[in-house]
Amino acid sequence: MTRPELVKDALAREAWERGQSLQAFLLGVLQRQAAFSGNRQLFAEIERDLTAGGAA
Repeated sequence: MTRPELVKDALAREAWERGQSLQAFLLGVLQRQAAFSGNRQLFAEIERDLTAGGAA
C-alpha cells in the first residue's frame, strides 16, 4: 500500500511540472474524472438500449 505522503508528493511533483498549484491540479483531475463518469453512464445506457433492441 502506498503511503499518503508518497501519493501527495507524486501529485505535487506532477502539478509543479505543469506549472500548477496542487489544488488546481487536483481540481482538474476531479473534473476529468467526473466527465469520464458521465461518459461511462452514457455508454451503459446505450448498451442497455442495444441489448433491449431499442436502437433502430
